[in-house]
Amino acid sequence: RLSSPFTDAVTAWEYISDDKSQVLLNLIRTERHGNMPVQYIRVKGLEENAIYIDEQSGREYSSVILSEVGIPCPANEREGQIILRLKV
Repeated sequence: RLSSPFTDAVTAWEYISDDKSQVLLNLIRTERHGNMPVQYIRVKGLEENAIYIDEQSGREYSSVILSEVGIPCPANEREGQIILRLKV
């Protein structure tokens, strides 16, 4: 689990492949109201100094940014999945 359903506005957990080439993030927004700030989820266990691609948006993220800052959660969705693949 990447965040707590009791204290965070977004509950998130991840599944990561053994070779660290694919990451599946599951997100459930537990708090929702107008003008919510962007929520970021820090991803753990990634390949060091690598680039990951969000399959849905096509955006590229550094593994350092994903683990230190996090990936922004979709603001308009109650729940969702983000699939990241290692850029080869």
